[in-house]
Amino acid sequence: MPAEFNDHGLRFMYPDNWTVAQDDGSNDAQGVTLELPNGGFLAVEWTDPALTDAQVLAQVGQAMAAEYEELESESVDSADPAAPPTMEFRFYYLDLLIQSRVVLLSSRQRRMLVQIQAEDRDFIANEQVFQAILVQLQNQD
Repeated sequence: MPAEFNDHGLRFMYPDNWTVAQDDGSNDAQGVTLELPNGGFLAVEWTDPALTDAQVLAQVGQAMAAEYEELESESVDSADPAAPPTMEFRFYYLDLLIQSRVVLLSSRQRRMLVQIQAEDRDFIANEQVFQAILVQLQNQD
């Protein structure tokens, strides 16, 4: 049976063996982070509406580059003009290849940044689950 997240203006189902990360106690939480059993995560945050998609993705890229050496990144191009802006990152951490995907989704009211990150094999194994969550998030009011 899937679990359901319903808070911070977000509502979606996710695997019941994933856990919702504990917040830091601040009352101004603007999203959620789900932790996968094998160490990956899926994080959703609302973004600053004053920034363009390109600016948000550039900020994420700069933060990732500052954190991880030898970071590879690429913009994901789609034949579908309605596809959301997406960046993919790859880097090594403790001899593991880590894959990270950042997707910008817009609802009628706000724009959200979704970051999905896991060791390469776990990322591939959970790809359909990630896509199902993204579809649910795209359909937020």
